[in-house]
Amino acid sequence: MYEYRHTDGELFSATAPTIELCRQWRDEWLAERSNNSQ
Repeated sequence: MYEYRHTDGELFSATAPTIELCRQWRDEWLAERSNNSQ
């Protein structure tokens, strides 16, 4: 399991076969958050 806590306290967690895939999903999640806040 991969967990990332954003500086605002929101938690992202993912389970994937590789850490690279988890990080890719995290980056997509961060990009979506950024787009939604505009």
